[in-house]
Parts: sequence; C-alpha cells; structure tokens
Amino acid sequence: MASAADRPRVLFLCTGNSCRSQMAEGWAKALKPDAIDAYSAGTNPHGMNSLAIRAMAEAGVDISGHSSKRPEDLGIEFDFVVTVCDSANESCPIFPARTRVVHVAFDDPPRLAKGAKNDDEAMPHYRRVRDEIRAFILTVPESLTAPQSGSVQESPMSTVKVFDPPMCCSSGVCGTDPDVALARFSADIQWLQGQGVVVQRFTLSQQPEKFTTEPKVLQAVNADGTGALPIVMVDDQIIAERQYPSREQLASKLGLMAAAASALPKARGCGCKPGKCC
Repeated sequence: MASAADRPRVLFLCTGNSCRSQMAEGWAKALKPDAIDAYSAGTNPHGMNSLAIRAMAEAGVDISGHSSKRPEDLGIEFDFVVTVCDSANESCPIFPARTRVVHVAFDDPPRLAKGAKNDDEAMPHYRRVRDEIRAFILTVPESLTAPQSGSVQESPMSTVKVFDPPMCCSSGVCGTDPDVALARFSADIQWLQGQGVVVQRFTLSQQPEKFTTEPKVLQAVNADGTGALPIVMVDDQIIAERQYPSREQLASKLGLMAAAASALPKARGCGCKPGKCC
C-alpha cells in the first residue's frame, strides 16, 4: 500500500463538474483508494446531476455528498489532470509544468438523454457512461504514466468497429464483479479514442440492425451464430473473431505505438460475460 505522500494526486476535469468527472472521482475513491488521491472539478461548475448520483448509487458508490467546484477552489497541486470531456480539454486551465494533462473523453449523458421522456428513459445513457468510466479507472495509475503516443501515419485515421455478442450493457463492464477481459478491452477502446481513432461499438442485443448492414459480419453470424462474436473490424477488414484483440494488436493494425498494457485485477467471478446478463 502506497503512503499518502507516494500516491499521485489526480484531478478529473469536465465542464460542469456535475456528472462525468464526479463519476470518475467516485469510482477512483471506491476502486483505487490506495493507488491515487482523486479529486474532481469543472471549468464552469454548475451543481451535481441527480441522475449521475442515482447511476453511481445503483453501482454501490455514493457521490451524493460531492459538490461542484473549480480546480482553484481545491488549492492543490496535481500530478495528473484527466480531462473527461472535449470541452474541458479545449478550455483546460493552465497548470504547473510538472502536472501532466491526459485527455480521455466520454460521452455526455445529459446530452444523450436530452430527448428522454422521463428519468427512467434517460438512465441507460448514464449507466453506459458510468460503466465506461469504471473500466478506465481500473487502468489507473498505470495508464496515466504510460508514454502518450500518436499516429505514425500521415493518412486519415482508420475506423474501428466492434460487434459484440448479446450483453446487458453496451460495454459488458457492469455489475459488482465484471469480466476482466471486457474491462481490459474497454480500457483499450478508451486508449484508442484518446489517440484520435474513431471507434464504433455495436451490441447484438441492443443494435441488431447494425449486424445486418455489414456484409462480412452478417456472413459470419449466419455461418456460426453468436459463436462468431465478438468481431472487430478496422475499416472494412475483420482483424479479430471470437475474441477481443489485445492493445498491441490494435496498435499494430492502426500504425500506433501501444502504451503499456494496464494491470487489471483478476476477476473473482463471471461478472457480465458475453451472452449473460448481470
């Protein structure tokens, strides 16, 4: 166990400090209390989001006592600042030279849920982003200290498409004891997005129409059923079937230098395995 003096101070930053950065702080305090000192703030804080509080409570993490604030309100010098939304990344305050700023963008649940008729209809968006943030937090602090590398290509960045088997959430990283392979792959997807790669992910139980519009995927599923899944494509070429590729394999196909693989804890149970619901 690292002493308080040895633990890096990590600030999770978004615009309003109402949802994504609060989720990240909550997960970090719940999952990595001995590895990092976690804080959150916003470039334009505007109060806590009640649905974010509800989503985290469903996962067993209480952030109801959190409050929105600016980085300067904390009066702390940070080792890392993680911007979790594009707006905060673009308007990121100036931090001391020793502070490393890392951008890992997540979708904005309030924006995604704007057309929802009620809170229950809005909640799936909050749960998905909550679970994606959890998968990322499982990779820290290792993923924060890994070298940040860009594309070695001069051509436009490729698109990665992931076709998942039936799962009870968009990433499969949910429940109290998620499958470690899915958590690792979700972290790798976040890493790809941080490199500027466009990633599209489709789950058979939630977006079946996407499987019928991709001829190679449809052919594989017609031949082998869900046993052919997951399928991962780079542009129009299948690079992996029946299992998720490693970060190194993805990086190789995309012409990237892979960051160091994250050390994730061993799963104690099945969690949300493909084809089974939590």
